Amino acid sequence: YEAFGTAGNASKIKQATIDVFATKYANGELSAVAKKAVTA
Repeated sequence: YEAFGTAGNASKIKQATIDVFATKYANGELSAVAKKAVTA
């Protein structure tokens, strides 16, 4: 998790059901577009 800069942040993660994500995709709040990885 340190590679992603998320170490120590478990308490900040909020759970959401698949229904919440499905609704957000349907409403256009989320996009299935992935960003290109940055290489060093």
